Amino acid sequence: MPIGGNYTVEEWDAIKLSASLADIPDDQLMLLHRHWIWADHARLTFEEALQTEEWDHEDIKERTPWAMYTWYGLLYVLIEGATERRVRFQGELLSDVRQIREALRDARNATFHVGSPDTYVDDRLLGIVQEDATAIYRAHQGIGQLLLDEMRERARRRAAATSVEGRNAD
Repeated sequence: MPIGGNYTVEEWDAIKLSASLADIPDDQLMLLHRHWIWADHARLTFEEALQTEEWDHEDIKERTPWAMYTWYGLLYVLIEGATERRVRFQGELLSDVRQIREALRDARNATFHVGSPDTYVDDRLLGIVQEDATAIYRAHQGIGQLLLDEMRERARRRAAATSVEGRNAD
């Protein structure tokens, strides 16, 4: 099933088929999911701010939305954590992640590290706003859906095993 209209059914089927989450220990899967939840909360905060604040998308230097950069930083950390745990996926999700990864890293670094004393606006903040927002949303939702699907599958297998054990005990 496509998620949030971000991927076609065919694209999502290829992504799911290629995903390698089965070997990730439960605690690490939950850790990645926790970081995704934090990123998602920042995304929701950013989207709410867009609805309630007047914000000129062309004037990023004058009004930088903190929640957007927090979201991007957390999304980068999630991608980095998944990479370190050898989570693999292919298809359009991989293309999206590859497209945005470096700009997300730069935005994270500019957000969470004090930059040059010679300038107020760090140019690394500007790279991400030049990226395709669709790729950012797709990567965010795609990774979150893969994690959630894997957690649901593990819960289903545990429930099935418990059910079999219960029948065998009778």
